[in-house]
Amino acid sequence: MVERGVWYVAYGSNLSSMRLQRYLDRCDDPSRPMAARPGTLPHRLFFAHESKTWTGGTAFVDPMTDPLAGTLTVAWLVTADQFLHVLARENAQPSVDATLPDLPAVGRSIPVVEGRYGLVLGVESPDDRPAFTFTTGESPRPVPRPPASAYVETIVAGLMDHHGHSDRSARAYLAVRGGSAEVGVVSDAGEEVAQCLEGSTAVEQRPDVTAEAELPTDEGVESGT
Repeated sequence: MVERGVWYVAYGSNLSSMRLQRYLDRCDDPSRPMAARPGTLPHRLFFAHESKTWTGGTAFVDPMTDPLAGTLTVAWLVTADQFLHVLARENAQPSVDATLPDLPAVGRSIPVVEGRYGLVLGVESPDDRPAFTFTTGESPRPVPRPPASAYVETIVAGLMDHHGHSDRSARAYLAVRGGSAEVGVVSDAGEEVAQCLEGSTAVEQRPDVTAEAELPTDEGVESGT
């Protein structure tokens, strides 16, 4: 099972391959993901809390399914150990006391580790391998907080690279979900966003467009999956 890999489904800053690789570089196995697949989650995207890394709100998805949510994702094919490492670091923990069979089936969720991203969701897979993401299990939902500009830039880069968005339509996609660093600065790009959503099928991974100098140097600590 481990050799076949698992899909880590990212929807925040880890849409950026460069950002994700910062976590993987600190794994026992620092290999790059074996594959990447763009997709969507039936879980509504929102921004909340304040990240010590980014200084603004970070991305979460509501654990409850919503067929109309259409949250854009990248599924990264990694080893089970790499997935658990990312889960631990996103929650500022040195490790996670869990194994792959402990994690939830599709449509179910399990609290696995203490932290803002401690709830693991089993989600639809691009193939027959298991797929997971993680989010907050807080109830009620935490108070919304807009993200910092550097965080927005990192997500925009991932959306442009993997989903065919323009800079404008990526920012509009985030803005209508509370993900604008400056409220009101993004004009409506609804038709362009819709066209990108319709075209969000599997594409080959291209080099990430986010420059390393643009990424915060701190790892983990609510960096926003």
